[in-house]
Amino acid sequence: MNPFDLADGDIVGAITALEPHEFWIAAGFLTLLCVISFLGSFWYFRRARTMEDIPTSKIRSASQGYVELEGHALPAPSRGNLTSPLSGKTCLWWDYKVEERRAGNRGGNGGWRIVDHGTSKASFVLDDDTGTCLVKPPGASTNVSLSRTWYGPAHKRTPSFTGIIGGMSLGGYRYTERIIVPGEKIYALGKFDTLREEDGIENVLTRPEDGRPFLLATRSQEQVVAALRNTAGNGLAASLASGGTLLWLFGARGLLGG
Repeated sequence: MNPFDLADGDIVGAITALEPHEFWIAAGFLTLLCVISFLGSFWYFRRARTMEDIPTSKIRSASQGYVELEGHALPAPSRGNLTSPLSGKTCLWWDYKVEERRAGNRGGNGGWRIVDHGTSKASFVLDDDTGTCLVKPPGASTNVSLSRTWYGPAHKRTPSFTGIIGGMSLGGYRYTERIIVPGEKIYALGKFDTLREEDGIENVLTRPEDGRPFLLATRSQEQVVAALRNTAGNGLAASLASGGTLLWLFGARGLLGG
């Protein structure tokens, strides 16, 4: 009996017919999937809970240390606006990647390989009407709403209408760009410090040194938390499904006793 021929519906028989090394490879994969999914679910739930437990502060009265801020993004006086490297859009922060389509077996699609990527490091200002804070993005996790993906040849990096709707048929490269633009609403979670400079006082938000989340988002706290909880729920479901399948495999193989 071919263990992979399930036309007769005898799944238990197919599992029993597996060679020992085939069975343990399958069991190991399911165990790894179960553990990784559970740990990922716990991580996302914990991050969502952290965001819910921290009250939103006003810049004028914010305490030193770990804070949550909401306001609007503005250019830093010393730098002004940026220009995104692919689409040439005016922005305050950008992130991009260029992927090359890899040829698969028999001419099929073998997936995508990242050939170029980058993230801006320039600071920008968060203004909440009570004060301003200089945001230094390096090290931040980002959740932005302005994201664009298009396809084209290697020499054509700027998006076009046909490149956006045409998909892979119009080129062997995929371009993705995410930006934060001036005036956009910003939700931020990070380390807040008030520094005394020669020309006055400056508030700065940076990555916490103790490993707590550093997050910049152009969505509301409620939207970000909902997305985190949804991802955590999917991870927990995957963990339970893979764990249940693993137990079923051991039962079908007669390894659970009883």
